[in-house]
Amino acid sequence: MALNRVFNLSSLKNHKHVFEYLFSCNSVRQFSLSSSKFLVEVKRTETDKQIVIEGVKVKSDREGKVINLHNRKGCPLCRVGLHFVKHTDTLILSQFVSSDGTVIPQHITGLCNKQHFRVTRAVALAQRAGLIPKKSGTPVFGDWEKWNTYFKKY
Repeated sequence: MALNRVFNLSSLKNHKHVFEYLFSCNSVRQFSLSSSKFLVEVKRTETDKQIVIEGVKVKSDREGKVINLHNRKGCPLCRVGLHFVKHTDTLILSQFVSSDGTVIPQHITGLCNKQHFRVTRAVALAQRAGLIPKKSGTPVFGDWEKWNTYFKKY
């Protein structure tokens, strides 16, 4: 069916709408690289008067390597099972910090109330410890050696 649509594109007079035509069809999933991998092995069994052809599902080779997203409506950290983010997890925290050093708002990140509070607190601890850049224009009080401390969890 997708080949039919591709060959029918040659009959279009206005070629600047080709991209819109391709992606307005119901066959967009055929062009996607992230589609699900459904593997079926075809088995053929012969008996006296019957030939039975059946499809048996085969386990994917990616099983166990892919994150299980059974709860797709939860917040990004709860979905993965990452309930406690430490201030030393800078790679995770940097995803929730904008370029000027402020925490990205909750409606943009999609975090739940509890996780947003935890991430905000962890970002503040990481900024005080010097692991993540602070907000631009943040005043520095006193000696830097006095305030250069690493925190434990509370």
